[in-house]
Amino acid sequence: MNPLGIGSATPGRHAGAAPPVGAGLAALLGALAAWGGWFIFRSSFVLGGRRVFCLFDDAMISMTYARNLVEGHGLNWARQGAPVEGFTHPLWVAMMVPVNLLPLSLERRALPVQLVSLALLLVNVVLVGASCCATSADRGRATGRLPAC
Repeated sequence: MNPLGIGSATPGRHAGAAPPVGAGLAALLGALAAWGGWFIFRSSFVLGGRRVFCLFDDAMISMTYARNLVEGHGLNWARQGAPVEGFTHPLWVAMMVPVNLLPLSLERRALPVQLVSLALLLVNVVLVGASCCATSADRGRATGRLPAC
């Protein structure tokens, strides 16, 4: 069963009927991806003739921990002095380690993290939509009404 109608044909669809849910989802995902790309671009800036991509607050802190780990300073904030552990989300730090291994300049390292974040947001929209459709299908069977999906 394909609750979102992605890739499925709708036999017997009449002219003027509402488009399948898959088309609406594709439009939503396209709009969200376009907005996300615009946001990534607008949150970057030019410094010394080079475009710099940046992360916000906790994400940039995690990127610093990952960079220090890759450069051999361990999972800590400061390169000198006593180790300080202050990252709040170890999975993001783990995801940022390979990003810091890429041959990217420091100004560009945030871009892959931003793109992965956008991709995860799009996947989340699809999963939440599927969950809502599954829930409404169950409710439709219980009440005798057809689900909206």
